[in-house]
Amino acid sequence: MTRPAALGRIRALSADTANVVLGPEAPRRMRQRRITWADVIKVLQRGSITEGPALDQKGCWRCRMERFAAGETVRVVVSICDDTLVVITTF
Repeated sequence: MTRPAALGRIRALSADTANVVLGPEAPRRMRQRRITWADVIKVLQRGSITEGPALDQKGCWRCRMERFAAGETVRVVVSICDDTLVVITTF
């Protein structure tokens, strides 16, 4: 998958937040780093891909995204698995 195709897919899927789920590590990292659900959604909807996409071990396309807002850069690692976005971690 190309970077523009991945970005388009992420933006389309994240338009309906029901398509976005948190992986097991994400909630803990979000709390540690004071990153909100709204921050994650904004990164997915308006951020840029800084690494990837690359196939992961489960056959999903994984990439790192970031967005600068309110004086901070929020980064999200996300996997595109069929019609679902899985947030792996945030930092």
